Amino acid sequence: MLHDQQNPKQRKWEDFDQPIKKPIQNMLNIRVAIKSYLERFPHLKDDDVALMATVWEYEIMEMKGIPYMNIHSMPTVSFLSLLADKRLSNPETIRRTRQKLQQEWPHLRGSKWEARHQHSEVVKEIIINSPEFYPGGTP
Repeated sequence: MLHDQQNPKQRKWEDFDQPIKKPIQNMLNIRVAIKSYLERFPHLKDDDVALMATVWEYEIMEMKGIPYMNIHSMPTVSFLSLLADKRLSNPETIRRTRQKLQQEWPHLRGSKWEARHQHSEVVKEIIINSPEFYPGGTP
């Protein structure tokens, strides 16, 4: 076995050549995972980039089977290869899933959600009351 032959802390990324599975790639699993992350880590509710990084971090840990602390030594080129090869969840899927979950579950919404939606009501009023607005469409 590989773990009997060498210390896991001394392994290189190239040593992990086994087929890589996508642990949370299907929509049901990614919904469950993102919901869990939003509940466990409230700062992710308003930060899509941090949410993506969290999802990818857990996916990579699952793929590689490495100890948590070693993930931070992954070369950028290796990460980009995983992303380009579609072995990591699509960033747009992560964003859309977060958006849909926050629409359905109010407790998953961050502080920016309410402000953004209040602002959209103001913008609607401005558009409706503008002289260029024609009920029923443009003339």
